[in-house]
Amino acid sequence: MYRTGERTFQIIGVYAAAQFSVNGVTSSELEVNVPFKFGIGGEVFDVDLAEEVEAPLPETAVAGNGNGADEAAAGTRPSRRGYLLKPITLKPRAGERVGEVILTTATAPEVTAAVALPPARLPPPSVEPVETKPAKDEEESSALLLMGLLLCAAMIAGVIYWPHHLDRLSEEKPPVAAKPAAAAPVLTPEAKIRACEDLMRAGAPQMAAQILMPLAEEGNLAAMHLLGMALRDSDEFGEEVVELLQQAVVGGRREALRDFVSVVDDPENPGRYTEAAFKQLQMATQLGEKSAWMPLGERYEYGNGTEPDIKLALAAFEKARVAGDKRAVAKLSAKHAALDRVAAYVRSWNEVSVATLLDHVAAGQGKFFMLEHPPMEVLLRLEEEMRARWPLRRISVAAGASAEVETFDLIKVSQPFQFEVQRGERIARGKGVVTCSVQRDVEDRWRITDASDKIEVSELLPGKEQFVSATSLRELKPAFTHAEQIEESRLEILEQMRGLEATQDFKPALSVVLNAVYEFPKETFWQPFADKLCDRMARQLFMDGKWLDVTWAEPVHQLAEHGSVSAMLLEGHLLAAGYGHPRNPAGGLAMYQKAFEAGKRRDARFY
Repeated sequence: MYRTGERTFQIIGVYAAAQFSVNGVTSSELEVNVPFKFGIGGEVFDVDLAEEVEAPLPETAVAGNGNGADEAAAGTRPSRRGYLLKPITLKPRAGERVGEVILTTATAPEVTAAVALPPARLPPPSVEPVETKPAKDEEESSALLLMGLLLCAAMIAGVIYWPHHLDRLSEEKPPVAAKPAAAAPVLTPEAKIRACEDLMRAGAPQMAAQILMPLAEEGNLAAMHLLGMALRDSDEFGEEVVELLQQAVVGGRREALRDFVSVVDDPENPGRYTEAAFKQLQMATQLGEKSAWMPLGERYEYGNGTEPDIKLALAAFEKARVAGDKRAVAKLSAKHAALDRVAAYVRSWNEVSVATLLDHVAAGQGKFFMLEHPPMEVLLRLEEEMRARWPLRRISVAAGASAEVETFDLIKVSQPFQFEVQRGERIARGKGVVTCSVQRDVEDRWRITDASDKIEVSELLPGKEQFVSATSLRELKPAFTHAEQIEESRLEILEQMRGLEATQDFKPALSVVLNAVYEFPKETFWQPFADKLCDRMARQLFMDGKWLDVTWAEPVHQLAEHGSVSAMLLEGHLLAAGYGHPRNPAGGLAMYQKAFEAGKRRDARFY
């Protein structure tokens, strides 16, 4: 307990575990004003400062008023320092004193009322010098100061003297004879190899190599194995690393086989793709090392150190896959990806739209169903014709697909399939095989670059004479009668002319009408369609002054030559305007005259 003010105390617990309470507050450190209640160890004490009581004045000083009393008071006047150092008189109080605090243990006795005294009269000031004596406390402080100075001097002398004393003792101490060094223990080769293994695990391969070299020169197979790995880890890769491991393997250390294969196929090995490395991998597979199959398959695939042989590469990759090599799984997955692509292409023949064809076929394809390098639009038209020819199709993938790997980026796939196509009452059933070349593109996607199929028809209903015999599914057609052919052509023209106002693309309709003209030269069923088409083209020319393609003027001229009145009028407009043909007003007038004579149409007479 420390006093920090006149009525303020700071209470600190000596030990951290010591707990006390002040006015009901528990802590290990508090600052409080008196009076307060102090609790510790289950007991509570009232703490307060003792009250000061002034000593009664002598009767002579109180009662006397003469000079003798004044002189006595003046002669005994204390000095200022003595007054300040005078001990404080405290009020007697029952209890136990602890430092400057009284701990109450019993009820204090009642204090009788103080007797009223007459007021004290201060003695008159005296001008006589008063002799002061040094207090006892001043003498004690001086003695303590002197003792402190003596102690400091002794410490300084000791600090200065102690190094000299140690130097003198070292000079007087007799020299101690050096103990002979203990002889290094002799280690067995097995112990040295185990120690070198620990050094390599600790990241000190060079130190391990220095210890292993003498053992390897003596022919220790384990030392050769470990020395090769130590040289490899110490960035000293060279032919000697492969030779050391090969000697260990040939000598019969099968534990070195896996490390031998990893060293031979290491990217830092300068002879990685040589014939010697190929033979070393073959030797490892013959000794039963499964990790050598994957690098050996790569040598067969790319022809490194041997002739390329994709079949041997596939066999090696298959063995590596069985051994659990994930790289072999990735290699062989190319074969499955190509098979999946061809199967999806065959299933797409059942779809109504040809839009998914672009997901299966490469943009720059080769030979496709007897067509050499067909443009994509020609290929799309071929698929559309097959769908239009056989509105109902049921084509499924059959078992027995095979893949022949030419490279792991180009695979030839044969996919069997079954088909049933129907048009009206005509039904054809059979089976076939589609053969495709599937290639991996730059985006790591598989696309078909060429395709061909061969079919065997097993059933034709209602009769064989109602079908055109074919060896390809796209060549299989119904054998229509003349009337059926005309009706088929008419339906095709109607299909192409639908929606011309919206698209303003007259090329498909012009092509279909011209095909009907040349296919049925003696028939005229196509003329109403040709007139309607040319009238629509004339309105478009008058509104916009042009077409989407100026070359459409040539099909219009061919229709005019075959007798289409609207085509004659349209050609007259083109000659008069000089659009698609050289400007020829006289030729245009002649075409108007020809149209009037051929059809007696009023609009031809107007022009």
